[in-house]
Amino acid sequence: MKSLNKVLIIQPTKTAMKNIKTNIKPVFKSTKPLISKISKLNSKIKSWCNYYSIPYHSLKSFKLLNSYIYMIWWVWAIKHHPTRSKRWIYNKYIFSDTKRKWRFGVSKTTHNVILDPTLCKIRKIRQLKIKISPYPI
Repeated sequence: MKSLNKVLIIQPTKTAMKNIKTNIKPVFKSTKPLISKISKLNSKIKSWCNYYSIPYHSLKSFKLLNSYIYMIWWVWAIKHHPTRSKRWIYNKYIFSDTKRKWRFGVSKTTHNVILDPTLCKIRKIRQLKIKISPYPI
């Protein structure tokens, strides 16, 4: 939590970002098929995004997480296909979507794409009204 000009800014902490990154990295290091990696990764990303979707200043953290996932995925793809060109890897795993210009995964038709944290809805909480009391005065 930060306070900036008497406005409370709630966002994921550095340790929370570090924890999710350390949870995501071993998924790509495993030898399981890509579809199982995507499903495991999506469950981790979705639960983390749901937890941090209440503070409305967490979009910047979601963007950082998305770029980290892309970086980890790109390193995995280059190591997994060492003889293929980067354009071939890009054409095989990157798909355009109605919400985004690019999504990465196995195939667009089976919806085996990695969840984009920036597309998670950020819920805003209304401020409590102090003057209202359930008890009669």
